[in-house]
Amino acid sequence: MVSVRISSQVLDRIIVLRLFLLELQMLLSSDRGCMSLLLLLDLSAAFDTVDHNILLNRLENYVVISGSALAWFKLYLSDRHQFVAVNKEVSYQSQVQYGVPQGSVLGPLLFTLYMLSLGDIISETYQFEKLTDCIVEIKKNWMSNFLLLNSEKTEVLIIGPKTSACNNLKHCLILDG
Repeated sequence: MVSVRISSQVLDRIIVLRLFLLELQMLLSSDRGCMSLLLLLDLSAAFDTVDHNILLNRLENYVVISGSALAWFKLYLSDRHQFVAVNKEVSYQSQVQYGVPQGSVLGPLLFTLYMLSLGDIISETYQFEKLTDCIVEIKKNWMSNFLLLNSEKTEVLIIGPKTSACNNLKHCLILDG
């Protein structure tokens, strides 16, 4: 069995490289006279709201994990408990039925796999006029997966040449409505 461990420094470098490539793609698009739109969606308590049954279904049907590997994930997510300790006082333990362990190596990966259904909605060819419809579909998808879009922290960045429609933008994105 091979074990791979990625340090936080390496992970930080991967993230910075990915952001650099995204910036480069947007600048090249602007040089071609096109607009780019970067939609940064914020989820409220994202890792805490992952439904274990939906996640296991995604692992089985989207990622095609089965047999002992799927059984291992079921064990990993089941029989988890949480409690609060303040000074020497400890609350009762309650069973955790939702969420992926934060601070773990698998947590971010499992959350990413939980979000796989977004690929059915998002397309690189969306026209700006259809973006609000796309956001509505994303919100529906997230609600059916017990995730909540935090519209207050969601940002939209439009990048394009000075001669493009960016300067005279008459379109309005509706996040809540």
